[in-house]
Amino acid sequence: MFMVELSRRAKKELDLLNDKRIGEILESLKLDPVPVKFYDVKKLEGIKDSFRIRVGKIRILYTIVWQNKIILVSRIEKRGTAYD
Repeated sequence: MFMVELSRRAKKELDLLNDKRIGEILESLKLDPVPVKFYDVKKLEGIKDSFRIRVGKIRILYTIVWQNKIILVSRIEKRGTAYD
């Protein structure tokens, strides 16, 4: 089982968005760090072990540290600003 850690920025956005779906996705990452069967997940180019999950207009950007079983969520933002 993986541990999910949110950056300060991601925590702030999660509180502002107040979207139940995002909480469910973050919980599901603990069991399956790349849940392609259930969500729109894509690998980010140029960054090792980094992925994004699309939830409507919101993007969850995260990196997996396989050896420590940690998922580092760096951003939870709307599509237009998530990749800046």
